Amino acid sequence: MKYCLHCGKPIDDRSEICLGCGCPTVKKHTVTFERAKQWYLINPPMHVQISGENTDCELAVESGESVSAQLPEGTYKIHIYSSPRYHDCMLNLQADTKYRLAWNRFSGKIEVWEL
Repeated sequence: MKYCLHCGKPIDDRSEICLGCGCPTVKKHTVTFERAKQWYLINPPMHVQISGENTDCELAVESGESVSAQLPEGTYKIHIYSSPRYHDCMLNLQADTKYRLAWNRFSGKIEVWEL
């Protein structure tokens, strides 16, 4: 059993809203994936697969665009892929986070920077 951070009443461990005061009990943060605008003859979208406890989502990021997801605090595995290329990383989400994605012109690999 846990307690509400706002009113102190006991709440169920799985509850996302306190029944006593109506405040959210789970902190959510925004994860943004921003893709660099690159000019290639063939430029398919990059897919971002996010896996974590009770969370599994997939996003597609086109060249020059950005997409976001609201996730609760926690640890996530991020799998970014396009065609046969991929990049894996871990994210310990404690605040709003932004990533920049791009193709490396010379190696053809997917590059990822946390901003």
